This record gives sequence, structure tokens and C-alpha cells, in this order.
Amino acid sequence: TREGLTQEQKAGPLPATAGSRAWRSMKSLAIIILAYTPIMLLIHVSTGKILEAWNGPDSSWINRRFPPQRALRVEALYWLLVLAGWSLWPSSIWKVLVAVFAAIHLSFWLAGELRAIRLNGEGDSPSAGARAHRVIITFDLIEAVMLVIVALLAVLYLAHVR
Repeated sequence: TREGLTQEQKAGPLPATAGSRAWRSMKSLAIIILAYTPIMLLIHVSTGKILEAWNGPDSSWINRRFPPQRALRVEALYWLLVLAGWSLWPSSIWKVLVAVFAAIHLSFWLAGELRAIRLNGEGDSPSAGARAHRVIITFDLIEAVMLVIVALLAVLYLAHVR
């Protein structure tokens, strides 16, 4: 029965506190997210140039070393890490935003993987028109703002400011 429990015990598990195993795990995850974020920001502020290079000759360095599906994998991994850090995000609104961005990226990644399987690994990316490029660039700039916020929230978690 719950009658003999203290208020804290009735409330459920406490959030991770400094020194606890859960806090150390979240601290590690926050550090990984902070280290990964500059890579993501570089990709997102360079989207226009990356799209131009992908639509250029196949001999382009970016087509060989960073094809579109690899970019989707890099982004999917980042958003999986962000989802794994669920307790890093201080309020429901941030959790919803993280979930929405993660869902968008994971669905694009999955669609790309399924397309690659269907095409036997050929044809990494369908060519997109100018309007699609503008939409992608706009979304990536909005996402760049979200990336900065994610990094800021990770820093605040590490600094115990909540």
C-alpha cells in the first residue's frame, strides 16, 4: 500500500542528481551531443553548397565521401542520441520539439534506406528541383536554430541550471 510512503516516494523516482549513475550517463550523452552538434551545424549551414555538389558530376569529392544517404545516416544518429537524452530536455515543449525533429529525420533516413534496398544500393539520391532545394535549405536553417538550442540545453544540464 502507498499509505506508509513519504511524499517523495509517492511522487516516484527522483530526477538524476549529480553523482548518481543516471546523471553520469546523461552527462556523457550531453557531452557526446555537444561534440556532435558542430558537425551537424556545419552540414546544415552548408546545405545549399552540398546540394549543388550532389547534383554536380559524380567525380565530386562530396559524392564519393559524403553521399546523400550517408548524410541522412549522420543526421539520424544525431537525433537518436538526442532522443536517448530524453531527460536532458527540461519541459514537455522541448521534448515534443525533439520528438518531431527526430521523427522527421528518422523517417527520411528510413525512406532512403528502403529506397537503396529496392534499387540494390544504386541511385543514392533522386534529383530534386529548385523548389525542393529551397524547402530543404529553409528547413535546414530552421533546424540549425534547433541544434543550437539542443546544445544550449545540454550545456545547461551539465551546469545544473534548470
